[in-house]
Amino acid sequence: GKSCVCGRPYACTNVAQANALSLLDLQSNIWEDAAASIWDNDDVLKNKMAQFPNYLLGKHYQCIEEEHQGIAPGMLDIYGYDLPGNFISLPCNLNTGNYYVVMQVDPLNIYTEEDNNNNIAIVPVNIVIPEVVESNEIITNLGEIYGESPDDVTWSSNNRINGIVKIEAGKTLTINHCTIEFMTPNSGIVVEKGARLFVENATLRGNECLGNMWKGIQVIGTGDVGQSRNISDDPDPNHGYVKLYEATIQHAKVGIQQIHSLNPYELTTWGGGGRINAQNSRFIDCSVGIEFKKYKYQNANIINNCEFLTVNGYTGAKRFPGIGHVGIYAYGNQIIKVTDCSFENQNTATFGEVENWGVGIVSKSSNFIIGSTDGNVQTTNQFINLHKGIDAYSTNSLYGGMYIYSSTFSNVKRGITLNACALSEVAYNTFNVQHQGGYGVYALSSGGSTIAHNNFFSHLPLPAGEVMPHWAAVVSNAGNLYNTYLYDNYFTFAEVPPFNGQFYAATQVETPSAGQNRYVYVDCNEYASQNRYDLYIDNTTPDFSNQGGCEPFNEEVNPTANLWHPIIEAAPQHHIYYANSSAGFQITCLPGHVPTNVSSNVDVQTCFGDENICDLFADIGGNYAQRIADLRGRLLEPNLDERTQDALFAELLRTHVKAEEYTSAKAELESRNLVSDMKLLTATYTDERELAAATAKLAQIPLDEQPDIDFYNLFMALIEDLIANPTPEYDEEGSGKAIVPLPETIESEKQRDDKTATCIMAQSVAVQKQGLVYWRTPNYDGLKENSTLLATIEPLSIAPNPASNIVSISWKASVNNIAKILVYDYTGKIVLQRFISGNAANMNISNLANGLYICQITENGVIRASGKLTIIE
Repeated sequence: GKSCVCGRPYACTNVAQANALSLLDLQSNIWEDAAASIWDNDDVLKNKMAQFPNYLLGKHYQCIEEEHQGIAPGMLDIYGYDLPGNFISLPCNLNTGNYYVVMQVDPLNIYTEEDNNNNIAIVPVNIVIPEVVESNEIITNLGEIYGESPDDVTWSSNNRINGIVKIEAGKTLTINHCTIEFMTPNSGIVVEKGARLFVENATLRGNECLGNMWKGIQVIGTGDVGQSRNISDDPDPNHGYVKLYEATIQHAKVGIQQIHSLNPYELTTWGGGGRINAQNSRFIDCSVGIEFKKYKYQNANIINNCEFLTVNGYTGAKRFPGIGHVGIYAYGNQIIKVTDCSFENQNTATFGEVENWGVGIVSKSSNFIIGSTDGNVQTTNQFINLHKGIDAYSTNSLYGGMYIYSSTFSNVKRGITLNACALSEVAYNTFNVQHQGGYGVYALSSGGSTIAHNNFFSHLPLPAGEVMPHWAAVVSNAGNLYNTYLYDNYFTFAEVPPFNGQFYAATQVETPSAGQNRYVYVDCNEYASQNRYDLYIDNTTPDFSNQGGCEPFNEEVNPTANLWHPIIEAAPQHHIYYANSSAGFQITCLPGHVPTNVSSNVDVQTCFGDENICDLFADIGGNYAQRIADLRGRLLEPNLDERTQDALFAELLRTHVKAEEYTSAKAELESRNLVSDMKLLTATYTDERELAAATAKLAQIPLDEQPDIDFYNLFMALIEDLIANPTPEYDEEGSGKAIVPLPETIESEKQRDDKTATCIMAQSVAVQKQGLVYWRTPNYDGLKENSTLLATIEPLSIAPNPASNIVSISWKASVNNIAKILVYDYTGKIVLQRFISGNAANMNISNLANGLYICQITENGVIRASGKLTIIE
């Protein structure tokens, strides 16, 4: 008979429902007597036609779950099994056998009826459970409910599908309030160009009884045709559209995958397209949650308030076996925005080593804005219990910048890794580093990047012996293109016990062989944890730039105002350590911000007057257009030094990209056209597959220095390879061609292990072609020190101790009259200081609160003696 669905799986079962459809097992002792008594009762209607005086129970045919009771009996109309409510979805573990099908009207006797004896129909059936085998059937007939258009179909009953559901151009499929199971690994949904799929309050998953995975949703687009920037649900003839709201995608190889064509022999430079709008939805145990393929134009995609969860894991062959589970994977895309999402492994014990815990976001030559650009906004994204939070690869093109804000990284071994991602910005994030060998941020060859306003916490004390330590923020080859900035970050132990966390280096600068560090700006950071080093520069950095300056005043080159942690152990704890004994650099500081224990090749100069600006661009406000206008105006100011110009120009380019103004950014580069600009343009044109323009720009680069020669050789090899094989990245569902190895310049084993700037870019090409991932470990000296750079710290004699008013302090070696005695509280703040000479002094501590303090004698910025003081009144 006619029926309607109340939005519940299979039959309606809540207490307000008037009708029930169920399956009784003839072989079950529970149901045998009851079923037999019903069947033997002549007063009960059993599989025969009759006049229903209470037809429809007075209700209209269509029903709403909150108002009506469910299946409404009709007249002698016969419909197919695909009509919602006219079938029972059998349990997948059901055995072959004999059963009763029972339909009961008003089982709770809610309605008053003339005759209650005509409310049950019962039919004996024999059910044979078939073997499930891969069918690969293409399903284009989506079915329809009475009154629906065949081009706009709604599924709202649970179902199982063995085959590929294809939503053809001009058609819309809506799946709501139900569960759809895909029975075999190749089963899935394809949304063709001009078609739409809406999944609302529904679950799409593999078959749980059989333990089968499924392929997922593929949304087809035209990779070289733009999408409408007016974000709406309107159909687009060049792109399929998938919209998820309160949906669950589970057990899929790729939850949603952009794809150009299902024809494996259709050669295309662009493999992506298709529109994705995922909001308030969950991706559970997918190999990849969402995959964006290479697309030429701006995206009209939304990823908001979604969860990417690993619970038991994807058990089939993974999309990228070398990477593991991935929340979002993107290759060759303009700005993708991710807000209010969580990426979490909820069952780490199942996966063993942390390297198997999965990755939140993998970005390859793609731009992401992750989180809110408003520093006042609370946390918007969470990365929890992962091997890598965000892993990004590029070749220092405009399409590689990562803009990551207001996110938390908890129990993530490698928080953010930037591989040749020029102009990136990491700001207002929180990192809780809990793994040996882990780090918060590691930026390799990512020139023009900014790491600012972040919190770095650690529970871990430094390991003993040669065990690998852990880091907060590390930059390697930071000045390959433009200057890099680390400022206004907070480095401390975690705010819950134990309070013994420390980093090997809170800020580390490293320069692998043949690398470059034009300038790394380290300012306004607060070092509160007991780090081995607050600022560490490795011994392969040939010439570290001076930090700050006193005269003449320049707001961009100013005295640094870092707050250094108190030294509580004998050497090797250092505020600043430069491991290159044959080089040196100067650091300037404001009074009260003097680093004490520094290596002997660091020259500490004190500048008077507080002219320090911690946020380099704090006075540049407004929307993107206003910021761009302001930055352009400042670049026209006379007498700008090179470093200021570099900082402003990098910020201008970054703002253009965040505003998705790539043409304007390229015009800025062409106009200035310095060597660094030529490199950035060469990489950008190569990403765009504008190979003639890339070759022309590459030819302009002077080959006077080895890094420039290496860059030239790399991109010549890459361009030649792309000309010969324009679609190397689409070995799966793409060109169908075998992977062609790049020339020796890119593929050599030496390149794979080297962290020089050019090698990092070559490695980025390799991971993009082959679906790989690199594990990065910052350079370290095995926790051993170069003794020639250490100053001996003798113990201070302090009496009385504990004390309340006056203490006498003495030390062995005499100091001159520019030495100081400094007293730090437990936060590292200097609470008392005075100049001293000789080898003894008295000090009034009556104004200090009760607690533990560190007392130090410094001479020329170097700690000579140290001791602990307890104050108890």
